[in-house]
Amino acid sequence: MTRSRIIGLMERKLTADLAADRVQLAGLVRQSAEALRMAERLEGMLNDRRVKPGQEALAATFRLGRRLTSEIAAEGARQADRAAELKAEAAARRAVLTQKDRKRERLAEARRAATEDEASAREARIAASLPPGAGRRSGTGLA
Repeated sequence: MTRSRIIGLMERKLTADLAADRVQLAGLVRQSAEALRMAERLEGMLNDRRVKPGQEALAATFRLGRRLTSEIAAEGARQADRAAELKAEAAARRAVLTQKDRKRERLAEARRAATEDEASAREARIAASLPPGAGRRSGTGLA
C-alpha cells in the first residue's frame, strides 16, 4: 500500500469522524435551546403565578401556591443550569472539531504531496528502465 493511499484512508476516517462529531454537536445545540426555552416558559409561569396587588385568596391557597411556585422556580433554575452546561460542552466540542478539521486539511496536503512524489518516482523508474535515447525526442521532428 502506498503512502498516499494510507494517508488518504486516514483522511477519510477523520472526515467520517468529523461528520459524526458535527451531528453530536447539532444535538447538543438543540438540547441547549430546548432547555433554554423550557427555562423561559417556567419563568413565564412564575410571573403568571405572582400575587397581584389587591388579589384576595385563602391562606391554604397561598400555601399551596407557594409550594408549587417554589417547585417551578427550582425546575427553572435546573433547566437554566442545564442549558449553560450544554452550551459550554458545545463550545468545547466546537474547539475539538476545529482541531480535527485542521488535521484533516494537513492530511489532505500530505496526501497530495505523497501522490506527487510517487508520480515523480514512477516517472523516474520508467525513464531509468528505458534504453538510452529511447524516451527522448528532439523537437525537430527528426528521429
